[in-house]
Amino acid sequence: MNRFLLYILFIALSPALFAQADLPADSTQLTSDKLVFKGLRVQYGLNLIIPLKDEDREDPNVPDRFEVLEKRPSVAAFFDGSLGQTFDLSAGISNEYSLKNEFIFGLSYSYNEYENKERSSEQALGSVLKSRTISPYVGFGSYYDNSQSVFFYGFLGPAFKTYEGNYSRGSVDYVTEYSDDPFFRFGARMQVNGKVLPTVITFGFEVELGKIEAESVSVYRDGDLLESAKFTSDNQLAANSVIFTISGGLNLFKFSK
Repeated sequence: MNRFLLYILFIALSPALFAQADLPADSTQLTSDKLVFKGLRVQYGLNLIIPLKDEDREDPNVPDRFEVLEKRPSVAAFFDGSLGQTFDLSAGISNEYSLKNEFIFGLSYSYNEYENKERSSEQALGSVLKSRTISPYVGFGSYYDNSQSVFFYGFLGPAFKTYEGNYSRGSVDYVTEYSDDPFFRFGARMQVNGKVLPTVITFGFEVELGKIEAESVSVYRDGDLLESAKFTSDNQLAANSVIFTISGGLNLFKFSK
């Protein structure tokens, strides 16, 4: 009787057993190793940078309602926000079996000028603060709709910046050189892809963290260097900012399925 039951059980399960045997041993690996290049995006646009004020919150005393947090020097204490230009180049990569999800590898460049709002600091820090930024980044996101026209993604990466302050009085120009540590940038973006033409529009919100320090001032008359002097005191400024961006461009070599 037991042999008869085992025989019936074997006949019932044999189709499933043979079906499993026919599957390739590395089927799982095959579904995870195929990458798809989704396109190269070239964009140009505008960014609005708003410097953030800095406060010392490491007070050893017990805070009470009368306590005033110490204001630390920051770019926001001397300069207004800046509307500048930005250029962005990025590429997307997906898994063949999960085309809605996408890894982003990109590089952005931006140029900004900040107007000094404190006249007493113009000669030392510059009446105009010029900034150039190169930022490589990586990100990950997903398409919101089945037509893959709306894409949300988060990203992060370092930001390499150069700052220069400029102040002119008659034929005499003062140029302030700044040193800076590597900045850290992260944020989120919404990307809208054109359905007919390979166009793309991106809206972004970003946060940038870092600090700069005024190192030296050079004085020029009609383009000729008169003198150069280094700062002897601490002129470090917190340069944390929030950034709003809007840019448009083309999605080249766009993948379509």
